[in-house]
Amino acid sequence: MITREPHQDDVLSLYSFRTDLNEDPKKEKDNSKNGDLINIFFLIFLYVIQAVPFGVASSIPLILSSRKVSYSDQGVYSIAMWPFSIKLLWAPLVDRFFIQKIGRRKTWVIGCQFVSGLIMICLANYVNKLIDSNEENKKNNIYILTLIFGVLVFLCATQDTALDAWSLDLLMERNAHYQALCNSMGMGIGQFIGNAGFLIFESVDFSNKIREFLNLKQQDFGIVNIK
Repeated sequence: MITREPHQDDVLSLYSFRTDLNEDPKKEKDNSKNGDLINIFFLIFLYVIQAVPFGVASSIPLILSSRKVSYSDQGVYSIAMWPFSIKLLWAPLVDRFFIQKIGRRKTWVIGCQFVSGLIMICLANYVNKLIDSNEENKKNNIYILTLIFGVLVFLCATQDTALDAWSLDLLMERNAHYQALCNSMGMGIGQFIGNAGFLIFESVDFSNKIREFLNLKQQDFGIVNIK
């Protein structure tokens, strides 16, 4: 009869087997659910802040209408919304080029969000002047507005491409279907804040009703403004 001394690998394997027996599978499953729940809320938040600039860009035509801008000029401005429809054209570049230290997806998500916020902060006052400009300059100003918001929509579309891919990496395979929920919910909330929410509080009449309810002085401008 041939015998051999227990090998170290056998001992480690036996220890690992006993450790697995002592673990509670239900507890492990619950932990994975909690981890994905945090990721789901995190993704919704990212989609919300991504969609706000897109919502603001969508609200500009209604503001232009209140300033008596012609429909032809509003048609020119509609070009600014095109990047979101053709984002698949540069999606391979988003997947190919990135900063290794930051990460494949985070490079574009963080970068696009940072640049979008910087543009909105730096050009807010300038955009407000473009909208309220004289009749003589309105034609040229439409092209400038189209360029500014076209860049914002381009950044939003690029970020959406990277975020869609990142969301599939963050969620577990069995919870991947929640990505569509995060997208639709986050984009819906973000666009409401940037579009309907912005237009409501930009309205002078609505803002004065709120001021009257709060016993505040009436003003000739809304509670919020582009600047």
